[in-house]
Amino acid sequence: MAHKILVIEDFELLRKMYCDMLGRFDYNIITAETGPDGLELAQTQQPNLILLDIDLPYMSGLEVLYRLRQSPETRDIRVIVITGNHNIEHSEVAKQADLVLQKPVSPSDIVDFVERLLLHSATA
Repeated sequence: MAHKILVIEDFELLRKMYCDMLGRFDYNIITAETGPDGLELAQTQQPNLILLDIDLPYMSGLEVLYRLRQSPETRDIRVIVITGNHNIEHSEVAKQADLVLQKPVSPSDIVDFVERLLLHSATA
């Protein structure tokens, strides 16, 4: 069964790029453009991993991450935070992410990190 990845990204071009590159590896990709939509999809779809932007409309990615970690249904989902804000990775909430990547990050690096985290999930 293919791993399910939720991409929470408001910028359409990046969202499409993430979907295209991960789709080549037979991941089942679902997407959200806003924090509340992403949180709802995480709860209802139970993805194996979330790619999470920080600067989202209606609810920040940090708030989404905080809420994910507070909920028993979503607290164990792997989360990769992708941000252009260099101060984020040192925040207490961002430390709850499995990985924080600074933009720009290459598509091949994202695929490598996704595969490593999913492999680690399977062996944990």
